[in-house]
Amino acid sequence: MATCGGGWTPRRLNRRFMSRIGLAPKRFSRVRRFQRLLRAAGGRDDPDWARLAVDCGFYDQAHLINDFRDLSGLTPGAYRPRSVDVPNHVPVTD
Repeated sequence: MATCGGGWTPRRLNRRFMSRIGLAPKRFSRVRRFQRLLRAAGGRDDPDWARLAVDCGFYDQAHLINDFRDLSGLTPGAYRPRSVDVPNHVPVTD
């Protein structure tokens, strides 16, 4: 089995990351990219989602929309930041 350096296997790294962070590394990376996206959107009324997809590291706009929906339950068009100071907060509605 391949190691990640220092005798760490990918499986061990994933388990250790999960125990310390609470998310798998890939999920954590998706959440961080999503947070960058929300900051970059900056609470604008009509952000250019295609441009933001490229700028924030999404493969394309469809990838952005799928991740947005998966992580927030919303589409980008339905997203409204709680405030300019708290763009990372995604309110949950019933």
